[in-house]
Amino acid sequence: ISKDGNLPPVGFRGTSNPCLPSLMSSIMKTPLNLPPLLRALSAALLMAAGLLVVSFFNYAFYHTTVELFSVVVAFGIFMITWSARRVIDNGYFLFLGVAYLFVGLLDLCHAVAHPGISAFASGDVNVAVQLWIGARGLEALSLLAAPMALRRQLKPSVLFLVYAAICTFLLASIFQWGLFPVYFDAPGRATPFKQLTEYGLVAVLLAALYPLYRMRAHFERDVLYQLGAYLLITAGANAYGYDLFSIGAHFIKVIAFYLIYRAIIKTGLVRPEAERGYPANRARSGAALSRHCGRSHRRGRCRPEGLPDQPAGLRAPGAP
Repeated sequence: ISKDGNLPPVGFRGTSNPCLPSLMSSIMKTPLNLPPLLRALSAALLMAAGLLVVSFFNYAFYHTTVELFSVVVAFGIFMITWSARRVIDNGYFLFLGVAYLFVGLLDLCHAVAHPGISAFASGDVNVAVQLWIGARGLEALSLLAAPMALRRQLKPSVLFLVYAAICTFLLASIFQWGLFPVYFDAPGRATPFKQLTEYGLVAVLLAALYPLYRMRAHFERDVLYQLGAYLLITAGANAYGYDLFSIGAHFIKVIAFYLIYRAIIKTGLVRPEAERGYPANRARSGAALSRHCGRSHRRGRCRPEGLPDQPAGLRAPGAP
């Protein structure tokens, strides 16, 4: 205390608290530990915002970049899951891996059919929208059906042929047979059928949350949250609606596909055991513990080195 009876300010040289500098130093050095979902959303927002700036200068380049990003992610999902198809115990990832190959193919066709690029001879603006709707419909129905693959033994080659036939039918319906309805009339206005289709896609994506929640024991907690967020954000992109110059829908699409990248591709590369299926890994680890410790590990008395820890938030089906 100074001679006039006042306390010295914080950081004053005369203070007798030697712990203050070390405390401030430790605070500054402490890493900011955000939840994985929040980190993924933050990174996705930064990426989408960076691409959004491009749209103000050249929309065609912005649209092509966003679509190619989603195509690369979709093809990456397929390559990782297909390469590991003999060791993946989680049928959800294998099902989505095959599905996203053909979703990416439709997105690629949509990218090159957009006005200003139009690699196809027809040059009809409806073709780009029909390919967008076809890709989103195939994606939504695949996400709804994927949890059912957790209870079935999939045959990857048969699944691949089924999706190849569906994709071939969609492309032939658009380019050859003309079975797809018109989504934009002559003045360039969206038809009522287009709006009903987008609302139907939103309903399917929201419905896909329920089976995913029912099968939550098969997923690591962080992966489950990112998949759930992906469904919600993709539903938001379809609710926003798509037109020939839809900046908002593509902004949301960047965020959504970054989440699916984090949930499947990064998980498969960084923690491949997470993609293979947690209940199976848990059973294998439990058997190894039993062989090593007998019954003592059930009481928490034994934890041999070299055995993998279980992911946070995992519990076996039926466990409390």
